[in-house]
Amino acid sequence: MTNYSVSALARRFAPVLLASMLMAGCAGKSPLMSERLDERTGVTITALDLPVTLAREAPDLAYSSRDYAFVGPVEFNRMGQRSYYLWIGMASTVDRSRTREAPPAPVALSILVAGVPLVVELEEWNDGRGQTLYQTNLPVYATYRAAVSLDIIKLLANAETLRIGLEGAAESWHYSIWSGTSQEWLALADWESTLPENREAYSRRR
Repeated sequence: MTNYSVSALARRFAPVLLASMLMAGCAGKSPLMSERLDERTGVTITALDLPVTLAREAPDLAYSSRDYAFVGPVEFNRMGQRSYYLWIGMASTVDRSRTREAPPAPVALSILVAGVPLVVELEEWNDGRGQTLYQTNLPVYATYRAAVSLDIIKLLANAETLRIGLEGAAESWHYSIWSGTSQEWLALADWESTLPENREAYSRRR
């Protein structure tokens, strides 16, 4: 199976991107956003308030236990130069922090978009900001980020279903939607063109 790069996938689905922009312009109330300034680096960080929740069964650990992956888009703005990431927070109904039950450290994120696989590298988000970017209903024991483009975020926002895989060196874990919707991610695409005085209606500063 062919794995497409971020840029190749964006070109392949250019018509879908156009449709997503039109849908975003017709959308109703936008989801709540958060915006903060990292005074140490001078980067303004924007994210949605709530991530999408994906889950996988883990019956080998305990009856009806589950592992969760919380996923949400993030924008970094450094003096007008913008970069985008997917934030991934790992959680579980069992104590995954114990060595015996610790999952394999993922090195890549695989996403199925309209039947086409996209694989992007993961890096651990361990600078202190990763734990606080998104609110989750379970404590997060590890956070990661994957560098993507805004076009890829739009594609994922328009996907009928969202499935991801966390690829380790010797094992892969696959998650499906548990709650939430990636369609709200289109709000991040609108954020860039929203006038500052109009952002206060659906933003909160941390």
